[in-house]
Amino acid sequence: SVLLWETALYRDGEKYGFTSKIFIPPAPVAVTSSAFMLEFGWDGPALEDRPLAYILPLPPIRTILNFTVTYRTNVMGLRHMLGIALETLTPVPIGGEVRILAPQGFSFEERCSLASVPGEPPAPTRVNCRALPTYAPDGTKDGTALSILPTTAPLEGGRLAFSILVRNPPESRTSRGGQMTSCRYEQCWFVEATDAAGVDTDAGSTTPGFAINPPMPEAKLLDLDYYERLATGRN
Repeated sequence: SVLLWETALYRDGEKYGFTSKIFIPPAPVAVTSSAFMLEFGWDGPALEDRPLAYILPLPPIRTILNFTVTYRTNVMGLRHMLGIALETLTPVPIGGEVRILAPQGFSFEERCSLASVPGEPPAPTRVNCRALPTYAPDGTKDGTALSILPTTAPLEGGRLAFSILVRNPPESRTSRGGQMTSCRYEQCWFVEATDAAGVDTDAGSTTPGFAINPPMPEAKLLDLDYYERLATGRN
C-alpha cells in the first residue's frame, strides 16, 4: 500500500506526523520488506528531484509460526508418539498457557508428559501438561485441548518442540485439501498462546491434520513348495 501527499512546503526543525488505521496481517509477509519507507519526491525522474528517504523497521508481528504436527503411525486406534513443533515470539508467563486443540477422537493421558524430539531443542521441563475434552455448543465432545502451563518460570519465546503419547481415533477418516476450513484441509489442529488473563500473547495458528487409515486386512508369508524355496533362496 502507498500513501501519497500532494506537493507541500516542509520547514527545517519542524516535526510532522499523521495517524491512520492499518490492518496487521496474521503472519509476517515474506514478499516485501518489513518496514515503512518514507520518500520525498519518490516519483521524481531525476536524483535531484528525490532529495530525502527514510526506512523505519517494523517490530515483528506477534504470531505463532511454523506450527506442525507429525505422527509415527496413522492407523486407527494405535498408540504412538505424536510430534508437535511451533515458534512463539512472546514469552508465555506463569499462569498463561500454550493450548493445542486436537480434532475429535484423539486420546491423550489427562496428566500428559512431554518428550524431546531428535534434532530439535529439548522439550520444556518447567511446565505442567494436561489434556481435557472440549465440547461443542450442543454439549457433544468435539476434540481435546492439550495445555502446556509454565510453573516456575515463563515459557520463553522461540522454538518449542516435543513429542507426546496419543491414541489415534478408533475410526478411519480422510483429510483432503481444498476445503473451506482455516487450514484448507478436512482435519485441522489449532494452537494459541495466552497470558494469565486469557489474552493472546501471540496470534494463534493452524496446521493440517492427517488421515486415519484402517489396518491392513491381512498379511502373511505365502507357503512355498520345495522348488520355490530353492529358487528364492528361502529355507
